[in-house]
Amino acid sequence: MTRYYQIQLPVNGQLTWLAGTATQLVFVGTPGNEQDMSNNLIPTVSFMTKKTPFFVAAAQKISRYLTGQSEIFDVPVLFLSGTPLQQRVWQALTTVPYGTQLTYSDLAQQVGYPKAVRAVATAVAKNPLLFVVPCHRVVRKDGSAGQYRGGVDLKRHLLTMEQQNR
Repeated sequence: MTRYYQIQLPVNGQLTWLAGTATQLVFVGTPGNEQDMSNNLIPTVSFMTKKTPFFVAAAQKISRYLTGQSEIFDVPVLFLSGTPLQQRVWQALTTVPYGTQLTYSDLAQQVGYPKAVRAVATAVAKNPLLFVVPCHRVVRKDGSAGQYRGGVDLKRHLLTMEQQNR
């Protein structure tokens, strides 16, 4: 039986919920938002609280990304929740290069559902792995940021940081 853990660790100086197995992340919360917890997006799994070396390393990697010191995440992930379409969208997001952006329409085309832009946008919004699965790189057709679970200001900050560090 797989055990699932969650813990709050500092990410870029703010407590952030991380959840997963001993070797894979399943959830990354919004830094500083104690209400953004794994059981909100993954209610079917029971999590035990435990600080593991894997979570400490993942938190350090996310912090390096948020401070512009790293462009690449080599943190293994596992999609525990989501419909097949949502998981397909999340997997596609992992291929969007650092410093680039695409529109929700582009992403819908990429995953093979060009007429399902709203469903794809909903999948992006339900991404359980902030930063690691870079849903912030998806913008509206008019170029505006659109919504983000971590807040629009954080999304704009991430997009600007990536553009400057490219």
